[in-house]
Amino acid sequence: MSAMPAQDEPDSTAPAVIGLAKLRRVVLVESDQYYREVLTVVLLSQSFVVHAFTDGASLLGSLATAVDADLAVLDWDLSEMPGTELLAQLRQHGVNLPVVFLADKAIAGDDNDQRLLAPQEALDAYECMAFGQGAVDFIAKSRDRQVLIRHLRLLVELARPKADPPG
Repeated sequence: MSAMPAQDEPDSTAPAVIGLAKLRRVVLVESDQYYREVLTVVLLSQSFVVHAFTDGASLLGSLATAVDADLAVLDWDLSEMPGTELLAQLRQHGVNLPVVFLADKAIAGDDNDQRLLAPQEALDAYECMAFGQGAVDFIAKSRDRQVLIRHLRLLVELARPKADPPG
């Protein structure tokens, strides 16, 4: 006679399933290598699965990755293709996941200035443009990483379909 597990014993597969359910899949497109690597490590440490890309063309070449993600985090100021153009192309390909833009704390100045801090009016205009393009958030890269993580975690949870209550 074989021993049957007691009904109140937890199923050994349950933690794995629960753990997988909590994973947050993020597509990150960031042109700055250092920032991309640091953000990837931080996200991984917070139970995110990260697929990082250096530019929009790389992400567009891997659309299946984007379709499977819960959230896309795009650099506002990508060198080859602005983030807003990348978002438009993702939408044209039927990728409708929530998008968060990351904006540098500085914007390019004229030829006499190396970098100028972006006036609040410029950041506000960029933010309005991002929302007008369909983004769900616009976060300055200068924000504390834990604030960014909390934003991303909340956005993933809000975007996930709600399970029907037991009934």
